[in-house]
Amino acid sequence: MKAAASLSAKSIASAKALLNEGKRDEAQCLLLDRGYIEGLDTTIQDAYLKLIPVNPTLRILLEQVYSEFENPDPKLRYKAVDTIARELIKERLRDKTFWMRDPRAADPLIAAVSDPDTKVSECALFALSRLVGNYFPDRRTFRVFLGKLADPSQQARTYAISGIACLGQDDQLFHLVDLLVNGTDDDRAEVSRQIWGAVALPREHASEDAARRSALARSFWRDMMVLALCDTTVRVREHAARGLELIGDKGSIPALQAAKDREGNENAAYYMGEAIEAIGLRE
Repeated sequence: MKAAASLSAKSIASAKALLNEGKRDEAQCLLLDRGYIEGLDTTIQDAYLKLIPVNPTLRILLEQVYSEFENPDPKLRYKAVDTIARELIKERLRDKTFWMRDPRAADPLIAAVSDPDTKVSECALFALSRLVGNYFPDRRTFRVFLGKLADPSQQARTYAISGIACLGQDDQLFHLVDLLVNGTDDDRAEVSRQIWGAVALPREHASEDAARRSALARSFWRDMMVLALCDTTVRVREHAARGLELIGDKGSIPALQAAKDREGNENAAYYMGEAIEAIGLRE
């Protein structure tokens, strides 16, 4: 506990030093990384809200758009949430990157996922999945996405799968296993589409223990993609082959070749062949 408090204090002190030097962006990134992305540290989160001023663009949106999230009319709530969702899928501009990389931009969306109106809730969930995927992988959102994996709405489950995959935390990705094995065709297709991108790249600056866990997760999902080559849905087989092209090893080649030999879909067979060739070229 004392060690954690000491690390929090050091991070906050470093951020204050950066602010004193006029390096606001660096201070913001430091507090976001330590308080919201690398882990959840409420002391650093409190410091962030006190030390980092609201971006001017975000302030305008909070006053003119986010404020409508509380409107009693569900049509107006949906319009407001949809406005933010559309902003999140536009071209990445520098100012946008910084207003969206702020917990004050995420908080209203997290709350809106619980909106009693289904359209509002699903739109907020979509916006949140884009926020964590493109700008701000806020770990606080994990519980929101996890709670939607069992939602009766296919669309909601799809957004939740995407959100968890975009967070890219090895221990959290395992919550997608049941949908890959027992989910609907769309569930399985979305998990297989998302998972290999989430585990393909090594984590930067990972500790030795974290790197070991990532290697184990990669091996696990490699085996799951091999099993998915036998799925009854062609999209799943395609995604499994494309995934193995990135995370497969030479031990995956026999399964890929067997799948290619029996595959009746031209596109899926093509991806299987590409995976076999790519793996074969690796040392």
